[in-house]
Amino acid sequence: MLRQGLLLHEIVKSCNKPQAPVVGHPIPQSEIDARADHPRVLRGVALAGGYSTDEASAKLAQNHKMIASFSRALTEGLRREMDDDRFVAALGKNIKQIYDASVA
Repeated sequence: MLRQGLLLHEIVKSCNKPQAPVVGHPIPQSEIDARADHPRVLRGVALAGGYSTDEASAKLAQNHKMIASFSRALTEGLRREMDDDRFVAALGKNIKQIYDASVA
């Protein structure tokens, strides 16, 4: 944690202007609002956190102060054996679901 703090300090210092770098670490649900309401926070970034796409999207849709970064959930259901049409359709479905949850 100390290393992260020092790194964050150096990043902000090197920017030489009021910047808010992205720092990712898990926080409890109870702290999301308090952190998201900080004046230097634009939006929080939600990770799928091992949840299925359905579960992660439902949680994201409940908090309007968050946007999604669901790389694992984005690829859920995609298989190497799929032909292009099925692959594109499955990927498009995941993108739409995550997008819809982000703007809910």
